[in-house]
Amino acid sequence: MIDDKKYNLKGSESRDAWKLAHKQKLGRGYYGSDIDYAVVEFRTARIVAFYDYKKPRDSISKTEVIAYNDLIKLAPMYIVEGPCPAEGPFKISRYIGGKLGNYGQEPLIELEFVQVCEDWEAFRLFEDKLRGRNGTRAND
Repeated sequence: MIDDKKYNLKGSESRDAWKLAHKQKLGRGYYGSDIDYAVVEFRTARIVAFYDYKKPRDSISKTEVIAYNDLIKLAPMYIVEGPCPAEGPFKISRYIGGKLGNYGQEPLIELEFVQVCEDWEAFRLFEDKLRGRNGTRAND
């Protein structure tokens, strides 16, 4: 059972400060990428998917292509796009693969549209399918 402190945890200011310091202190050539969410299913003790949230018209960077290409070997990667993280709607696309291309060119990315979830309840039903659940709420 998740406790209230973790349930309401928004994010870590120290983690964000560390990522910024990593960029500033180590400089160019020390690339990295963060993934917004790893979907973990306790019943099967595995990662069932990865999510990266984007606002409309956000692009997928070269470092994300490299990270996504490795991550899809472990579990599906989904790009969740929406104008408002707290409300939706959410356009969900599965990342199929990407290529970096030549220097100075944008990466070539293949996405497969999955569905639009109008709200968080619809998103929960989408995620239930990923987790192999039948639409009933978990008590984890």
